[in-house]
Amino acid sequence: MKPLMPASPDDLFAYLDTLGIAHKTVTHPAVFTVDEGRELRGTIAQSIADHHLEKVFHLAGPAADVRSFLAAADIAVLCSRAEGFSNSLLEYMAAGLPVIATDVGGNREALGSVGLLIEPGDAHELARAMLFLRDSTIRKREGSAALREVQKFDIRHAEERMRTIYWHHLRRALKPGYGVGQIETPGTVSSPAGRVDPL
Repeated sequence: MKPLMPASPDDLFAYLDTLGIAHKTVTHPAVFTVDEGRELRGTIAQSIADHHLEKVFHLAGPAADVRSFLAAADIAVLCSRAEGFSNSLLEYMAAGLPVIATDVGGNREALGSVGLLIEPGDAHELARAMLFLRDSTIRKREGSAALREVQKFDIRHAEERMRTIYWHHLRRALKPGYGVGQIETPGTVSSPAGRVDPL
């Protein structure tokens, strides 16, 4: 099983603790990170050695295009201790990957009804979530659900939602008797005389 995760110092060190728990029960695990930071690479590499995970953990370094990493991964992990609204999560979901993420910042909103949310800093809970996704059938189901869920952030869907909200409020504002008439359909307005004119 090949997990992918973005790199930040606190996240990586917590994740190394997790792998020390999980890798003994996962067949041929391979973990790779992207953009772990040149100034921290030595410290992170030493921590990997301390956990005896040199054959498991791979530091990929900076990458402008992560599509090849997403295509190679089986699961995606975002174990941040703090987060805003993560574009990484959306990229994982759009790639059809099952996601494990900490319940911080906007992660719950981004995942919606999919993914596995865990408490930050809990290596044992993260390990259990990873072991749950060992089953390829579960991974396929979770990945497909993530791909469906992320469609709500598609710009076309966002435009449609904004259009619906706009017309809802416009219909409420433009009531009969105010000299403009009742809105009939998006893009037209019915005049008091009954003529339908384009907006």
